Amino acid sequence: MRRTFCQAAHDERSFLEAGTAWAIYAALAAAAQCGCDVVLVPFVSGGLYAGPWRGAPGLLASFVRNIDAMLLEGVMPDGTAVPPLGGCFRKVCVVVLPNRDGGQEESQPDASPSAKAEQAAKRALEKASDRPRRQTNEK
Repeated sequence: MRRTFCQAAHDERSFLEAGTAWAIYAALAAAAQCGCDVVLVPFVSGGLYAGPWRGAPGLLASFVRNIDAMLLEGVMPDGTAVPPLGGCFRKVCVVVLPNRDGGQEESQPDASPSAKAEQAAKRALEKASDRPRRQTNEK
């Protein structure tokens, strides 16, 4: 299987992460506009599309941190301020599928110190996103 190639994402991890975050923000904004209050977010650009960054330490943790920042603080990885969307959802869950070998795309939980940080980031995101949806005056 081939992936779409982007030289900048291949050369610079921060470019890949920023592009991924903007794609997720667009999806979350559309979900909020449609009235969704629970969202399953796939680990976008964590597998084939990650290119040379696939399996890089902290990639999943960074993905979760970026979602947390856009939901709660309204800040994108490049520093751009956006309307925070956290109040629009009851729950936002990041879904990570196992790779072909049966393991996760990143190290298993006990394999590296950053894995514990990744798990903590996932729990924090779920906890922060598990709050009541904001009320609107629309009919």
